[in-house]
Amino acid sequence: TGNIQDIHRGTWNGQEVYQVSYRDNNNQMARVQLDANGQVIYDPQTANSGSGTQNLLNNIGRALFDNNGN
Repeated sequence: TGNIQDIHRGTWNGQEVYQVSYRDNNNQMARVQLDANGQVIYDPQTANSGSGTQNLLNNIGRALFDNNGN
């Protein structure tokens, strides 16, 4: 649990997705990406660091949310 800092909406593979930034229990910034149904697409705190799929989703999230101002 943590305090939500902001929420961004974007589109990935034709589907609406959301990126939620929050402060975790250690007061560190964290982000999670969710689909429109609330299912987790990418959570860096639980992602396997060696997973190519997770790295791809993280990079897609950066492209979606860091550059479009949603």
